[in-house]
Amino acid sequence: MKSDLGLRPIYHSRDLRIEAYLFLSILAFHAAHLVRSRLKTGDIHSSWGTLTVKLNQMHRVTTVLSQDATHCTLLKKDEDHKPFHCKVFRAMGLKTSTYTRRMKVRRPSEEHANM
Repeated sequence: MKSDLGLRPIYHSRDLRIEAYLFLSILAFHAAHLVRSRLKTGDIHSSWGTLTVKLNQMHRVTTVLSQDATHCTLLKKDEDHKPFHCKVFRAMGLKTSTYTRRMKVRRPSEEHANM
């Protein structure tokens, strides 16, 4: 899993940073292990590298439509999922969505937008 997660040698010199790096590395390992074990129950035995390459082929288009000075509408459209994507989503217990979702959101104030 070390090569799959892309972990590198520790170049930090402060103990707190070394501990944070190790904690995040172990957390990433456990997250990847959880995903792989759930996929195995769904009869998907691909390597981590293959999974990331295939799942990176998914696309979502987000369009922002301005309504007024304080609000805008977000349109989110997922592409039609390939059979492999649907199988992974089912194994993970996730829903697939190919519909357009409209959400009315508040625009950030000019102070926050310029930060």
